Amino acid sequence: LTGWGIGKPNRVNLNIQTINPLELKTLNCPFDIRDIQNAVLYLDKFHVNNVNLNLTYGIPGQTRITWKQTLRSALELEPSHITVSPLLAAAAVREEEQREWYQMACEYLNENGFRQYSVNQFTVNQAVSRYHYLKYMGCPVLGLGLDARSAWDGYVYSNTSDYRSYILHSAEPEQITANPQEMNLSYRTDRFLYHRLCLVNGFDEADYEKAFGRKLPDEALARLSGWQEQGLVTRNEGRC
Repeated sequence: LTGWGIGKPNRVNLNIQTINPLELKTLNCPFDIRDIQNAVLYLDKFHVNNVNLNLTYGIPGQTRITWKQTLRSALELEPSHITVSPLLAAAAVREEEQREWYQMACEYLNENGFRQYSVNQFTVNQAVSRYHYLKYMGCPVLGLGLDARSAWDGYVYSNTSDYRSYILHSAEPEQITANPQEMNLSYRTDRFLYHRLCLVNGFDEADYEKAFGRKLPDEALARLSGWQEQGLVTRNEGRC
């Protein structure tokens, strides 16, 4: 952490997931509530106080009460940023319930001074994640490290998950990347839609024309209409 302080990191992510002891055990987390509290205090000691807490809902055995308790306890740690995400493993909780729990988090965090600026992302004091915001706005992404994903120079690809191979061939990009896929117009259009809709402010359909030099394709407009019918997207005079 002394080295970190010298390097002046702009944010630290703590993947705490939950504050509930039984839920931590269910997820096989190698830490407990005391470790979480000590981590935050230790970071503060080294003046690393721009902290994001990753919280998870939909954990087997989790209830609305324990989820609310996790949200409340997380705020007591005074983070500048909070990310809430569903458990990705299987269907521990039905989709309708996950939406309800997500909405619960949105309302509770908003009531306590946090502003939502993108899907799952909440901030206080304007501590927006520049990485997520710029990625959603379409900036190129270069991933460094094991399993990191990149969208760079017209291609998307991922790095190897093999540590030994990554170290041995770190100076040979072609040896440590896999699954390259060219970002053709269809892919870039889908990427534009999904990323811009991750932002709370959405986008104007004219933004696509500015970025691509053409209007939204009929296939994309049909997709937006379908999402609108499902209640997932609102559209008003070209604003999504």
